[in-house]
Parts: sequence; C-alpha cells; structure tokens
Amino acid sequence: MNKNSDLPSDEAKALHYIEPSVTRAVTTAPVPLLNPKPLPVAWDAELVGERLIEAYRTIARMRISVGPRRYASAWPGYQSMTPGEITELMNEAQKSGTLRQLYADLNRTKILPSKEAIERAEEALAWPLKYLHTRDDLAMLVTGWAAGMFRKDETPGPAREGLRIIARRLDRDRVPVR
Repeated sequence: MNKNSDLPSDEAKALHYIEPSVTRAVTTAPVPLLNPKPLPVAWDAELVGERLIEAYRTIARMRISVGPRRYASAWPGYQSMTPGEITELMNEAQKSGTLRQLYADLNRTKILPSKEAIERAEEALAWPLKYLHTRDDLAMLVTGWAAGMFRKDETPGPAREGLRIIARRLDRDRVPVR
C-alpha cells in the first residue's frame, strides 16, 4: 500500500519527511524554473546576444589567477572585532531589523560556475571569431558589447548586425539551440 495515498494529487509524487527541529513537513518536490521561457527553434540575434553576455558573466565568476601568488603569511588571520563586539553588533542589528542584511553582507562566498555553464561559455565565446572572421572590426564590437563595454539596453547598430550574422551562420551550421 502506498503510504502517500492520502496526500493531494499535486504532492503525491513528492517525497515528504519531517525535520527533527521543525514541526512542519518538508516537500522535496522539484522547484519550477524562475524563467520558464521555451527555447526558440532557430537562432536569432537576441538569443545570440543573451548567450554571449551569459558567457562573459560565467567567465567573470571563475576563479582565475594572473601572475604569481600573492604574499602570504603563516600567521592566523586578524580579527577586527572581539567576540563581545560581534555579539553587540548582532544584537543591535536584530533590534533594528537589519540582521538578515548584515548576514548577507558578511557572506562573501564566491559561487563558481558549473561545468555545463563553462562549456556553454566556451562555445559562445568562439562565435564572434568563427563567424565574423572576415570582419574583425565587427567581431571586436560584438565582443566588446557582450563583455559590458556598452550599456546593455542600447545595442549599437553594427553590433546588432554582427549578432544577426552570427545567428544566421549558427542556423546554417545547424548548431542546436540550447
């Protein structure tokens, strides 16, 4: 007998369990996508532009070291506040209602891109050189636009033309939209 048979039909497929420290059931149902926009069948300039911008954002999130390693010390890190001062700061933030913002500001963990994101970035970064090789000025303009040298809400006309050329050639080469 299915022990989830008394659940509503939406939740019947999801696994339920009770966390020991929580008095409510937690559902591990799949999370819907934030932007469930279907992929188009063919490439267009807008999609090419989005992929190039995504590629440069992915590269910016990667941990890349340039040059030799910085000077390091064997001594432990310096604490700028004593434990008492930290407790006082947390109490003040809790009273003023800014504790959540304080924790967000203190969280400096850099989230690295996934293997799939890096592969997508490598694929997209090659497009301007591959498909605009006869027009170096246009390739540089498209690359500069995608890298953020121009305002994102204003695509220069030549860059828009370069994105259209890349889209046509991606369709010609039957590169799948993903």
